Amino acid sequence: MPKKLSAFKEYKERQQPICMLTCYSFPTAQIVEAAGVDIALVGDSLGTTFLGYASTKDVTLDDMRYHVAAVKRGCAHTYTIADMPYQTYTNKEQALSNALLLIDAGADGIKLEGAETEVIAYLCEKEIDVCGHIGYLPQTAEAPKVVGKEIEAARQALADAKAVEAAGADMIVFELMPKELSAYISEQLSIPSIGIGAGQGCDGQVQVLDDLLGLSERTFKHARPYARHRSNAIAGIRQYCEDVRDKTFPTDENASHVDDAFIEELKNT
Repeated sequence: MPKKLSAFKEYKERQQPICMLTCYSFPTAQIVEAAGVDIALVGDSLGTTFLGYASTKDVTLDDMRYHVAAVKRGCAHTYTIADMPYQTYTNKEQALSNALLLIDAGADGIKLEGAETEVIAYLCEKEIDVCGHIGYLPQTAEAPKVVGKEIEAARQALADAKAVEAAGADMIVFELMPKELSAYISEQLSIPSIGIGAGQGCDGQVQVLDDLLGLSERTFKHARPYARHRSNAIAGIRQYCEDVRDKTFPTDENASHVDDAFIEELKNT
């Protein structure tokens, strides 16, 4: 795997799309690595998809550290980025302290939302790999919406992207942005853009693992389920419950055995 996030600039230069996927656990990390994903993202989306929180705002630094460590044990050879949770990078000193905790847990780099240029520059100065994030910002937005359909919002997105790059970030996520706007901004940057709901004009794509595997209850416009694990799992578990209740599982083939003499000896103990 690339040892530094900056190495992915070569992917952009040779127009090789970057595959990023969220990951929250050891077994899924093993699968992600075996499948050849370029970057594993331990996203704060784990709050709503894995931990059952109402919002990503509820995700704590301890939550992130726990899951980063589990993921890195499962994909030791895959570049791993960790999200900085809500309000853990309100100033550069706090951001550095918390970023180092995530790196100590196993992250190769960190991601933070918004054009936090002072924080980004400070972290980069301390040789921490930083991925930016513009467009829809789940940690602070009131509700999901496409960002950049109005000209002023588009200009702001362009300015934010350039500011994040100038501050030293080596990669940037575009979330819920018009395809044409994302493509144009990507062309203006030397660092790779990673889209989620931002179209094909980005230098790579990221998806939430649960959406990709069909584990989510709903299918989002920006996602595509490549498997149907939720419906398959429900069907399988229903069959298990039926077999247990009908006493058709377990069978003798699922059990180990001792002979009658053994039980007689036990009775006489």
